[in-house]
Amino acid sequence: MKILDIILVLLLGYNVVFGAKPLAIDSLAQGSAISIGGPLNGCKDSLVLFSNTSTTTAGWAWQWTLVKGSDTVRLSTTSLAYAFYAEGSYKVFLHGDSATYFGDDSIIIDIANCRNVWPGDANMDGLVDVDDVFILGFNWGDTGLVRPNASVVWIEQPATDWGSWFNGINNKHADTDGNGVINVDDTLAIAENFGYAVNKYGGIMHNAPLFLQPVNSNWYCGDVVNYNIVLGILNNDADNVYALSFYLDLDPIIFDTSVAHIDLSNSWLGNAGTDVFSFRKIIDTRLYIAIVSTTRQNLIGNGRIGGLHLQTMASLPPGLSQDYYLAVPSGIKGKMANGTEHTFSSQISEIYIKDTLTGTNNRTQVGSVKLYPNPVGEVLNISFPVEKQWQILLTDMAGNKIMNEMAKFRDYSLNLKNLSSGLYLLHLNNEESAIVKKVMVE
Repeated sequence: MKILDIILVLLLGYNVVFGAKPLAIDSLAQGSAISIGGPLNGCKDSLVLFSNTSTTTAGWAWQWTLVKGSDTVRLSTTSLAYAFYAEGSYKVFLHGDSATYFGDDSIIIDIANCRNVWPGDANMDGLVDVDDVFILGFNWGDTGLVRPNASVVWIEQPATDWGSWFNGINNKHADTDGNGVINVDDTLAIAENFGYAVNKYGGIMHNAPLFLQPVNSNWYCGDVVNYNIVLGILNNDADNVYALSFYLDLDPIIFDTSVAHIDLSNSWLGNAGTDVFSFRKIIDTRLYIAIVSTTRQNLIGNGRIGGLHLQTMASLPPGLSQDYYLAVPSGIKGKMANGTEHTFSSQISEIYIKDTLTGTNNRTQVGSVKLYPNPVGEVLNISFPVEKQWQILLTDMAGNKIMNEMAKFRDYSLNLKNLSSGLYLLHLNNEESAIVKKVMVE
């Protein structure tokens, strides 16, 4: 027997005894490739997403490994999303394994102590004012990465640095609306958040929303209004949740500000009294709410975390012209199990009150005005409850007039395709009703 044949027999015997794959199939499948998608740079305290962009995935098992130096930071078998708490270089490994083939890929991501974006604070001085407008001019026309889940809501938003700087400030901050280009649209976030100051704690921002979801849209005076407190929505889970708090400024014309009740039934945070508890405190017209887990573990999920019950007043004052009430969670804070702070975005909730004593029906009319689709791409459809002449006024969030039209039919359409993406106010008026709706243009 030739020496080469002896070596081959020994190698095959090793594979049989120790269960290793035959040499002929111990390699990547023909025509396939293992590859990782993700940024090569990121910011400390930012959530970074890595994707599996491999050309072959069916029938394969996957293993993600994140290491820093010689330390394994994270293991995952599905996908990899990680909030980096420390600066430095990290290596991301992806290993794919099928019945007959395997393959690997890796990338290095550098995490810097850069600050995330606060929409409107273009010069990074911690305050939104006219000075932020100047920065737009210095960076006019610059382009870069689109900010994930960007909005003009006044919350810290993770953003990877662009390639340009002005006076030591990365020009991603001048992209206040996060759409990847610096232009006149970025003045909208400055106008929306004018006068706001940056929170002083260094926390992590999650884009999962916290909002109040009314069980019904229309109520009578004297009713107890029931809300679901919702954290996270489908395809946008809230993660690393241990505790959270927020406050509401209650309108004393609408609500009895001495009454508020929280229940934790059907909460995805756990069972009331054993896994989770709540706290509430009313000072003047401000209601403070805290919901805290007792499991000492970070949780992930979406949907109802509790209920809020508020008592409406027995009647409305004579001549009250306000036809709707907005309840907006404010002062939102979150805590992870290790004490690290983070925040959540917020959404607006609307209810409509019908006064049973005066017989006012305008609020029912207001509640039945329909806008669709919203968010809108090009054409916004409006369905009015009654066929009257309606004035339709569209403004930006700073109050600047964008459109002013008159509608005489119950169904009307607005062409918005030439508008920049962002949030607008739609004012609908006739001789009996005054309605304001928010419209999001995509």
